Amino acid sequence: MSRFCTVAIVALFVAQAAFAVDYTYTGGFSGSDLWNNPASWGGVGFPNSASDTAYFEGRLAQKVGTEAGGQNPFMVSNITLGNGLARAAIITLGTYAGCPGLEIAAGATILKRDATADVINCAISLDGATTVTSATTGGNLTFRGGITGLGSFTKTGPGYVTFDVTPNTYTGLTYLANGGRLYLNGSSGTQFIGTGGLKIAGRLQYGNGAGYGDHIADTCPVELAAGGEFVPSGAAETVGVATLTGNFTLWGAYVTDAGVHFANSSAATWTPGAMITLTAYAKTIDQVMPKYYFGTDNTGLTAAQLAQIQFVDEDASGNLTTTYGAMLAPDGQVVPVPEPMTISLLVVGGLALLRRKA
Repeated sequence: MSRFCTVAIVALFVAQAAFAVDYTYTGGFSGSDLWNNPASWGGVGFPNSASDTAYFEGRLAQKVGTEAGGQNPFMVSNITLGNGLARAAIITLGTYAGCPGLEIAAGATILKRDATADVINCAISLDGATTVTSATTGGNLTFRGGITGLGSFTKTGPGYVTFDVTPNTYTGLTYLANGGRLYLNGSSGTQFIGTGGLKIAGRLQYGNGAGYGDHIADTCPVELAAGGEFVPSGAAETVGVATLTGNFTLWGAYVTDAGVHFANSSAATWTPGAMITLTAYAKTIDQVMPKYYFGTDNTGLTAAQLAQIQFVDEDASGNLTTTYGAMLAPDGQVVPVPEPMTISLLVVGGLALLRRKA
């Protein structure tokens, strides 16, 4: 290669890097304003590189079409939704669920700046770690187009992200960090979280009412982290090995359901002193205890792990009432000991024995 060609290639690279800019969407809500139309961005080109940021200020309702013409999917780094002020206008990326969409560069952030519920209809591909941050309560964002790629997905901030309609196949970790919230809201059997692992230090909740479950890959390992909450809403779910790293709450209604099945976790390392609290709410005398399983028999947890699980009743007014210790039934279900924790629990040979305090 000649010196001239080398210099020309370097110059071209520098020129392309220099054109990595921030773009503010100026189109409307018809969906006829396309991502790759410079007029949709004030006539200055359109975002399509790993260092470009797309701003949607949403003073009026905005919808951008991602599926028509040109290079697709379009590359983007950070996406900012909202202007940080009160707004009612909805921002929508993509015109229908599952339409061709966006490739998100590694290290990207999708930032929700205000409390309006926005929608990403188009397909999303993650090149690497991606963080979704909502700045305010009510700053909800729904993904309906499916998420693919090798990246991970982290949710932070008080607003909800909802996975809806289309399965996700991305292979990285799903991490609810610092109180981040995630709804899984699809028909039974729609897999939203794969085998790449799930860490819950925020709140994971199921939508669509009881019976809509099976949203997590059956072998997906789950870390129950400090401050985390899991609200399966009566759905049936099977997951992988559970690791406990901080005080965690499992919420369950008193309903008849198949419950949450963790894999045998007796070989997993649980942080000493951390507790799982199984809280059942709105109890009435004729209702059935929520079901939680570890493995398929009474070897699914060690005696030390059982001592890190407690049941707490909550009445219809939200008041915590009685606390019970835990024991394993023959089928692997964790059940409360028959009496409140004014007793000590002694496990001998896999059998839970009750011993009253003196």
